[in-house]
Amino acid sequence: METHYDINEDNLSSLVDSDGWVLGPFKNPMCKTHTENVHMRWCVWKKGEIRNQTQHGRDYDWVESVFLIDGELRVKYENDSVLLFQNGDYATYDSIRWPKYIINRDTVAIMLRWKSAYEGKRYGNVSNYTKFYNNWVVGPFVNKNLHPHFYSDNLEFKWSERHSVPYIRGPKKLENIENYDWKSLCVLTNGRFSIHFGNKKCEMNKLGDYVYWHPNAPHTNYTNIKSNLFTIRWND
Repeated sequence: METHYDINEDNLSSLVDSDGWVLGPFKNPMCKTHTENVHMRWCVWKKGEIRNQTQHGRDYDWVESVFLIDGELRVKYENDSVLLFQNGDYATYDSIRWPKYIINRDTVAIMLRWKSAYEGKRYGNVSNYTKFYNNWVVGPFVNKNLHPHFYSDNLEFKWSERHSVPYIRGPKKLENIENYDWKSLCVLTNGRFSIHFGNKKCEMNKLGDYVYWHPNAPHTNYTNIKSNLFTIRWND
């Protein structure tokens, strides 16, 4: 039986609500961005802003991570704080913490929330983790003993730096694709990147351009310039 794929390309500006949310249970149930288990926020904040934690997602145990793409922000807890100033810097914390985000320079970041029993807070840069899981950072493949703050049953998050160019990676066979029924969203943060699904070619050329597909269709990735991007996969 032929598989019918849902493939879409655009910019995240077409998906976000007034507060930057892309994914969440508050989205229209008929929309592809509605999910019960994962929140995603596209944060485009201006210097001088102070952003308070929102109420979304606070009705169950969860973990939240903020990943810096560009700019500078301070994550301020009640008794301490951490400065995020390099691409890939992150702060991760559990649901009992309610930080403020103090924006020191115009900032672009991604915020993710997922259900988790993790308690505590951690800081760092994703470059220290991509080596463990082949550029993946969050997911069910994470070693709970080593990186409990990045374990998730329903979310996978990949941080990719494609600096050895030209870069080309061909499609996997369907039988080799894990979590086949999960939805996927790939977002460009720098450079240029294209994804080919058979005869359909999707191109990302500017910050926030994305490609969405479901189910996990075989595809070829390509770029001829240094590029940065991230991919989110989630189980609805």
